[in-house]
Amino acid sequence: GVFSGYNLVGFVASAFGAALVAWDAAPRALFFAAFSLGGALQILIYRALPASLPAPRPAAAANPPVKPLVRRIAVLFALDSFAGGFIVQSLVLYWFHLRFGLPVSTLGWIASGSQLITGLSYLLAPPLARRIGLFNAMVFSHLISNAILIAIPFAPTAGTAVALLFLTDDRNLAEQLR
Repeated sequence: GVFSGYNLVGFVASAFGAALVAWDAAPRALFFAAFSLGGALQILIYRALPASLPAPRPAAAANPPVKPLVRRIAVLFALDSFAGGFIVQSLVLYWFHLRFGLPVSTLGWIASGSQLITGLSYLLAPPLARRIGLFNAMVFSHLISNAILIAIPFAPTAGTAVALLFLTDDRNLAEQLR
């Protein structure tokens, strides 16, 4: 709930920033002002946070048979995070520019759409986990997304590649459920 809303706001703000880049006629001073305003807003919000929070209660120890499963899942997530770290949005957008010759304004719209889809997927994660189970939601969304991600370089047109990219943005479902 709250975590999903928090991340949705962050991704919508990121999508807005990417949309500004797509606006060719935007004066550079507008970018500076928007980012400065965003930074000042973050400082104000941070200063409004309480100085300390109550200490969390210690969690109950996991059952011994669960520990090996948790270790295997942790290794799987570590491997996925390591590999996913190589796929940064700026590199993907640069590839779109090189492969399809897309201008910066189009790349801005692609980044904006990608951020919006990712933000909206945060709203989908909790109901999906309740419906098919937390583990299934994490594993299946990753497998499907990674298969689609592998297909992007083979896309014949920019439109197909962008559509595939947008489909992979729901991979954050698994990230949110961890």
